[in-house]
Amino acid sequence: MSGINSKIQELGSVEKTMLIPLWSRAEESMNGGLIDDQLSIDIINKIDTSLYGFNQMSRFVKNYLLTAIANRTILIDEYLDKIINKDSIVYNFGCGLDTRFARYMDKVKQWNDIDMPEVVDIRRSFATESEVYRMHSLSILAENPLYGLEIDKNCVVICEGLLMYFDESEVKGFLKKMIDATESGNMILETLGSWTKIKINPVIKGIGENSRYTWSLNNTKDCRKLDIRMEMVDSKTIFDLNKSRWGSMGTLMRSTYLNKRVSSKITLYRY
Repeated sequence: MSGINSKIQELGSVEKTMLIPLWSRAEESMNGGLIDDQLSIDIINKIDTSLYGFNQMSRFVKNYLLTAIANRTILIDEYLDKIINKDSIVYNFGCGLDTRFARYMDKVKQWNDIDMPEVVDIRRSFATESEVYRMHSLSILAENPLYGLEIDKNCVVICEGLLMYFDESEVKGFLKKMIDATESGNMILETLGSWTKIKINPVIKGIGENSRYTWSLNNTKDCRKLDIRMEMVDSKTIFDLNKSRWGSMGTLMRSTYLNKRVSSKITLYRY
């Protein structure tokens, strides 16, 4: 246990945010909530979460966080279920401590979890590579983000909780390199509204980190401004699901103006 904790403590501020969705999925699953993710529970039990202030967050913030992460998980899974098949190759960038591979590696040709070397090192404490499942130390800023990976036109690119930490030119550059390399495929991207850049997310601040979001996209239909080859297939916000959990926040998000600028959006693109 101490080994994992010490490795997490050595991570940068952005990398440490991978604890937030992990803890949220485990917490939601342990209480019979919206998702059932046993692997997240197993992983979080190896981590000293008292170091990160999760138990100090208000009831409002906790409900928002658990509902948001659960809905994000459900939406991405729903899109995956629509587009994958036994010939699909999945590239999951910025995977952090994501556990989706455990649910999907038997449904695809190959699942690739991709993150920085120090993150991949931590993943190896709970995930084992196989012919179908691979882990890679690669950056979306690299000249070739797919270096050493099998490339196929029947691919799926996932960016969950990742692109908002880069600037627009970096996001455009990454998307261009991916489309150039794979030629055709699907992308499932999480984007945030512009108001999320105003201040540090209270949950991130709550675990003692100060990383800020630097890129946003209010209108997910504006994908052609990122790369003209991208076409939006479908897009939903975290407020579109399990509305009874949102309370007054859900009422506010009925405003399209507010929703675009505040919410996390999960969008399926084709190129």
